[in-house]
Amino acid sequence: MAKNITIKVDTTVDVDVDLGDFDDDDLIEEIESRGYVVDHVDYVGHSKIDNFQIDALIKYIGEQKIGSDLWKISEKLYEYRS
Repeated sequence: MAKNITIKVDTTVDVDVDLGDFDDDDLIEEIESRGYVVDHVDYVGHSKIDNFQIDALIKYIGEQKIGSDLWKISEKLYEYRS
């Protein structure tokens, strides 16, 4: 007599997706279908951070203890700036 064996297989797949391939309405619909709430915030009047502001942050944060969390942030800002 044959014995039944159950085997569970778990698979993870990493996929790179360019969000530019989707329009906002499609993304919102997908996110909301998963039970999340999407709140649109209009950032009119807010500008992006410029290089002068990044340099100021790097200078200020860079004065912190080497290896600290703030120091690591300054390294990321420097890479972003480059």
